[in-house]
Amino acid sequence: MIDEIVFYHFNDVNIDIACYGNHNLDFGEDRLNELSALCTFPFLLSNACSEASILKEQEHVDIVVAVMYMRLEEVLVSEGCPLVDLILGGYDHDIVVHGSKVIVINDDATGRIRIVKSGTDFRSYSVVQISVIAVHHERDISLAHEHSEDLIIPGLIASLQEHIVSISNKPLFYTDYPLDGRGAVIRTAETNLGNHLADVVRAYYNTDIALVNCGSIRCDRIIPLGVLTMQDIITAISTRTLLHALVNSVSDSRTDGRFLQLSGMSIEVDFRRDEGSRISHVKIGERMLFSSDSAMSRSLTSDEFFTYGFDGYACFKASDVETLVGVEGAMTDTGIMLQILEELAEELFSENFDFENIARVRKAVFVHSNPVGAARNLPVVAPVVDGRFLARSDAFLVVN
Repeated sequence: MIDEIVFYHFNDVNIDIACYGNHNLDFGEDRLNELSALCTFPFLLSNACSEASILKEQEHVDIVVAVMYMRLEEVLVSEGCPLVDLILGGYDHDIVVHGSKVIVINDDATGRIRIVKSGTDFRSYSVVQISVIAVHHERDISLAHEHSEDLIIPGLIASLQEHIVSISNKPLFYTDYPLDGRGAVIRTAETNLGNHLADVVRAYYNTDIALVNCGSIRCDRIIPLGVLTMQDIITAISTRTLLHALVNSVSDSRTDGRFLQLSGMSIEVDFRRDEGSRISHVKIGERMLFSSDSAMSRSLTSDEFFTYGFDGYACFKASDVETLVGVEGAMTDTGIMLQILEELAEELFSENFDFENIARVRKAVFVHSNPVGAARNLPVVAPVVDGRFLARSDAFLVVN
């Protein structure tokens, strides 16, 4: 919900009130206020503090609808709130309809409460029609299973997709392999897309290792090409801090987006063990890493996101983390990808073009140029899954 065209289209669908999501603030509060001013309806920021029964008893409402931004793993919320009739869920990377006879995808919820998640990136939409029959103070609430297609929404979706394609369909590179960016995979395991992005940022800044927060990879599909956004920051960290970060990466909350895609290192993990003792081996390059190496410092390329301690990465706020290149001096991953892939990159980025860094990245990630067909002269990448993350049972590296 960043581009102006999206906000303009919201005015066409007769929205009464909307709620912000976390990514609305990606470009700062000023930009959010600017875009919100384009809308003819208000936005709400609110936390639910009281039980739903208060609404029903004092306000005499028939239906309680919760607009939430919760993951499906948090089913205790729905199971513990039986007086809520319908949840309209955000964080809807998957389409879900729970509580009616509609095809269900990735539904882990239980209980009587109805949950609707509508998918992402304007690929789909949901129409929820609810009927209420009140007899002797008892209610029979059901979701209508059939409805005619909306007259406006399909056209809006098509125009949004056309707009997105118009700014993103220029060929940049050719890949010998499909790039796996599926959210359910990249948030739990090593993928070739994650490896590729981690290799790119590590090569650009010539650091020992690179950690890419998988939550920043948002394509949620297998793609033949693509440019993803991430904010780089270069730090020097101790082995102890690095180990704590890796432990957090394989915790039970790893699917929140904290799972790390790696470059310049590899780890072995046993998920049958308790949190904190799952990592058995860590290697940087060809050298095995031990807890006794805690005083040794490593150069690291990672997300700015880490430096704030989000997603359990408080270790990056420790005193032994030294920032070498801050946000102001760093390039976004999009900028790096465009520079190494764009045929006229030297002209487009003449002021900031770093020939030495770009040459190092191209040498590290390009296979050759494609000589034939529509992909003629495009650089070729062939990222693979090469064992940077191994799940197995082994001895344990204790992190104190």
